[in-house]
Amino acid sequence: MKKNNDKSTANETLETDDEALREAAMRDGTKRVGKFKLRPCVPGTISIIRSNLLEKRDEFWFVAAFAFVHTAPIEDVLAVDSDPEEFNRAVRRWQLENIADLDDQNELSKLVSAAWDRVNAAETKAKHPSTGAPTSGE
Repeated sequence: MKKNNDKSTANETLETDDEALREAAMRDGTKRVGKFKLRPCVPGTISIIRSNLLEKRDEFWFVAAFAFVHTAPIEDVLAVDSDPEEFNRAVRRWQLENIADLDDQNELSKLVSAAWDRVNAAETKAKHPSTGAPTSGE
């Protein structure tokens, strides 16, 4: 975004695309990608994926893990969350049952890539952080 020279709103104006990504990180809404309806990407869902990685996985598995965590009933996800081997089996089962072809994979890959860009941006410190919205009573 363009730098705003108005001093009254200068602290509330995002100055770069990277800062806009940081502000947007983890504030996602429900997304529809092809035949999939994914719940919002939030810190808890990212943590589930990260904490259940047994070893380096290929992109196909990683996309399936993201989609499993964001589309399967949350009870099913939480049932395997504390057991990486069960989680990996659940992801593979979801992948085999739901990703029918490379078109499905490619559609999901684009969404996963964008989501991880936001996650990575959120994990870095902004050069020009915003002050946030004022709370009521101030």
